[in-house]
Amino acid sequence: MKRRRSARPWLTRLLFFLALAAAGVMLAAPAWKGVKYMRLAHELSRVRVENRRLLAENKQFRQEIERLVHDPAYLEEVARKEYGLLKKNEVLYRTLGGTTKGR
Repeated sequence: MKRRRSARPWLTRLLFFLALAAAGVMLAAPAWKGVKYMRLAHELSRVRVENRRLLAENKQFRQEIERLVHDPAYLEEVARKEYGLLKKNEVLYRTLGGTTKGR
């Protein structure tokens, strides 16, 4: 008995290549998820480092606020140095020509 050839060989080839492509996608999907997982793990690590840095910075700011609120001498020092404020009836003299050495 002779085997009959398909009248549409292109259709058989097309179905074979589609099945091959589907198998390739199914095999590559886990690898793609692994790449995505690694990228997200790296992002999570970066965000955790940034979070720790911000928490430490917030702690320093809270300490600064506490000191400004409860230490009048420190508040005065900051006001003078950072903002150039003076006490009542105090006069600031600036000299020309830079600094001079005292004896």
